[in-house]
Amino acid sequence: MTARENYEVARRHGKSIVVMEPVKGGALANPPAAVQKVFREADPNTSLASWAIRYAASLDGIITVLSGMSNIDQMRANLSYMKDFKSLNSAEQAIVRKAQEIMTGVKSIPCTACRYCTAGCPKKIAIPEIFAARNQQLVWGS
Repeated sequence: MTARENYEVARRHGKSIVVMEPVKGGALANPPAAVQKVFREADPNTSLASWAIRYAASLDGIITVLSGMSNIDQMRANLSYMKDFKSLNSAEQAIVRKAQEIMTGVKSIPCTACRYCTAGCPKKIAIPEIFAARNQQLVWGS
């Protein structure tokens, strides 16, 4: 199931939701250039990651968002826009929808580099690194 389908099932049953990894392992902190352009034109002072986190936190029934920070600066950034949280307004939601449309057209391997797959690999293949290299080609053309 996709995240959206899981969300809809939980809400249909009146369940509250904890969102984990709304920035998709950091991929949405550095999205393709076309997506960056959409967000930068809307608000050049807002971090790219904050759009994903605020989108998730704005959904009905969300009780917390676990953003997966990896350093103190990311923690401070998250606190800055979540301290006095305001849900995305309709204009911001339209911006996110536009970015989602662009992202839908981007072909990539959905891997967050969690490394769950590596422990069981009998050949000790560096699966996340291989996927990251292929995604670099697919998304950025390099």
